[in-house]
Amino acid sequence: MSRLVNINGHIVPAEQANISAYDHGFLYGDGVYETLRTYQGVPFLLDGHLARLRRSAGLIRIDWERLPVEPSEEVRKTLLAADNEESLIRLAVSRGVGPLGYDPALCPKPSLLVYVQPFDQPPEALYQDGARALIVTVRRNPPAALNPYVKSMNLLNNILAAMEALEKGAEEGIMLNLSGNVAEGSNTNVFAVRGERLLTPPLAAGILDGLTREHVISLCLRAGIPCEETDIRPEELLSADECFLTSTTRELVPIVLIDGRSIGSGKPGPLTKRLLALFRAAVKEATGGHARG
Repeated sequence: MSRLVNINGHIVPAEQANISAYDHGFLYGDGVYETLRTYQGVPFLLDGHLARLRRSAGLIRIDWERLPVEPSEEVRKTLLAADNEESLIRLAVSRGVGPLGYDPALCPKPSLLVYVQPFDQPPEALYQDGARALIVTVRRNPPAALNPYVKSMNLLNNILAAMEALEKGAEEGIMLNLSGNVAEGSNTNVFAVRGERLLTPPLAAGILDGLTREHVISLCLRAGIPCEETDIRPEELLSADECFLTSTTRELVPIVLIDGRSIGSGKPGPLTKRLLALFRAAVKEATGGHARG
């Protein structure tokens, strides 16, 4: 197993990876990223992640056509070189190297980095017992300040939310938007079950359009499960019958406590379990039978 970093097409062990101190991704957080994982060695939803990465780059005016290498090919090469059983992959596109200053013309060429490291599936106890969340005081960046469609390298908003939750014994922080409605977790999307309905905040709430979130909504449509994108008040989340969070690395995580209060029965609920099973079956169908690399 190995940790590798591909910097503009050059693959090196993680401990030997270096970027310029004048890379604007480091200087200003001026760049975008994606995180994905493999199943059976196959990157899951790679095309979707690359499309979102390209869209994010365009929204901050990084010229995708000027990338020095082709991203999907570099992912393939780096996975093959790492030869891990399963891998966590991070792609980052920065403005590139240039003098101090905000003018994008200072950076003639963007940089592409592909990080690959071994990935261990979270313990099954997480899905059997559930996790704890906290509605944090840190608010989600409003869309008028930063377009949520930009998956930016600057993650201070998320980091501060995660820190607040961890300091109070929760595994995830749930952020509200400036209207006081539920937005998203520090690195997850939020779903709640009330009666027969599955609810999730709409994109208009200022959230990232998570690919796992989108996949779950699609599964609901196919399975005939009512799913509504709607504003959710904090008190509605706390009184929900079930709650779960979605993310690339953790799939669907049942939330059994929020702010120290039990959600529903205090155990992972039946709809959460059903959707997790449907998700894993869909993943198996999409990636089963493929060779690693």
